[in-house]
Amino acid sequence: MKKKRLIAMIISAVLMFSLIPTAVFAIQADEWVTDKGYGSITPNSDGTYTFQGDSELNSDNSHSGPYTKANAKSLADGEIVESVDVFINPNAMKTAEKFALTVSMNDTAGNYKTELLANFWKNNNNAVQASVGLDTSFTADLKEAGIYTLQYRYFDKSGDVYAQFSIENNGKVVASTQEINMNAKTADCGTRGYIWFSDISVEGGLRIGTPNVPSPAPTEQAAPILLPSDWISGNGYGSVETVSDVSAVLKGDTVLDQNNAHCGPYVNTKGTLLENGTVVDEVNVYIDPAQLTAGEKFALTSSLNDVNDNYLTEFLVNFWKDNTNGVSVSAGLDPNFSAQLTEAGLYTFKYSYIPGETMVFGNFSILKDGVEVASTNDILLPGTSLDIAKGRRAVWFVDISVANGLQVYSITNADYTKVDEAIAKANALNKDEYKDFTAVDQAVASVVRGLNISRQAEVDAMAQAIEDAIAALEKKEGTPVNPTEPTEPTTPGDSGTIDGSTEQGMNSPQTGDNSNTIMWIAVAVLAAGAMTGTVFFARKKKAE
Repeated sequence: MKKKRLIAMIISAVLMFSLIPTAVFAIQADEWVTDKGYGSITPNSDGTYTFQGDSELNSDNSHSGPYTKANAKSLADGEIVESVDVFINPNAMKTAEKFALTVSMNDTAGNYKTELLANFWKNNNNAVQASVGLDTSFTADLKEAGIYTLQYRYFDKSGDVYAQFSIENNGKVVASTQEINMNAKTADCGTRGYIWFSDISVEGGLRIGTPNVPSPAPTEQAAPILLPSDWISGNGYGSVETVSDVSAVLKGDTVLDQNNAHCGPYVNTKGTLLENGTVVDEVNVYIDPAQLTAGEKFALTSSLNDVNDNYLTEFLVNFWKDNTNGVSVSAGLDPNFSAQLTEAGLYTFKYSYIPGETMVFGNFSILKDGVEVASTNDILLPGTSLDIAKGRRAVWFVDISVANGLQVYSITNADYTKVDEAIAKANALNKDEYKDFTAVDQAVASVVRGLNISRQAEVDAMAQAIEDAIAALEKKEGTPVNPTEPTEPTTPGDSGTIDGSTEQGMNSPQTGDNSNTIMWIAVAVLAAGAMTGTVFFARKKKAE
């Protein structure tokens, strides 16, 4: 991928988190304490951990979660910073589900001294709201799914202990408290105390940790070319109308399926294996937002097989005509992704399945005329450990609710063969032999290169314009020129008439007229023969 990978975790009904302290202390999984009222930790195959609150409510009427042990870092040695990177998806939480995170400070004897508590809960506005009790002016609404860094900072300020809490997203601070006076003297404080979840009431728990980042694939395998004949329809899978050798119109089935969708055609694109590198699927679709009516939509998905050639997982993307005269795009596996197609043209929808160290990552991107216009993050696909994931399975339109269907193409670039042949024919002509060559030159100069296959008719028209201009050419009329003078004979009678004079009564030959030249030679030969015969006859008479 030509972009910085922001790894987005897969979310179903579970709120997912990743934990990465960014500064002086790395919290290891084995440093978290569980049991005895402090919840549980379950390792996941992607290197993350699921934290759950205790099933029993504690004295504060909350489901207390895991906590870390105290750290040896002392405030006397400088400020203390702890950061927790959390992937939060408001859509995955139910209203009132919540959690709280705390970082405390100990006194010089190692006993609890003070703490800074931050609360998070799903509100009624489909956002995760945050508050900090020691700063009543602070509030934050996290409305978009993404990775948020929750940072705690303890520091000395003129002998007093101060703290500050901030929330960052993609390296930018989106909310921050003031510098809070913790009502404690720096001299009375020692090391950083515990870090703990004081409540986890999120169904399914919190996913904490850093997912495995995909290793660069050795190669990106070529996507298969999908011909019109490759699309399978009927039996609930819509219809296919072949337009040309490289194009077809796909329509959804007239009968709604169990998902209340007009299921469209599909292609079985087996054969490419993950063990050989990144698996790629590409579907080229012509889209003109102006020709769609509000509410018309379609959905496209691509899937992988397991080692037994059974369905393993898929990557679904939705498209619909919105109210701003564009086509909006969303991908369920990446809540951060959104795109809008506003221009008419040929779009390539590209799926990439990237083998990681232990799991498979998926990426969806949109290209127009070979240029990427939108892309998801690299998404960790559920259940795709490399020991069971095999390779490509199928591509299909889950829904096509577009009245006129979708025109798909096997290739992206228009065929310029006829144009090249017409230009070669024009270049072979001698311009000087024609009255006016301007129309041919203009037709050749008007050729526009680089058009896509959806504009093949325009390319063919360019070729025809050149052919028409050539057919309309008119040759120049013949222009007379002076002939070359005959060579002066060395002996009278060697050429010309019998009496040695030069015949002037003949028409002058045109330049390049070989037949007249031959005629002159013939006349000379006949004249010489006649003279010889005359002399011979005269001698014979004299002898008699």
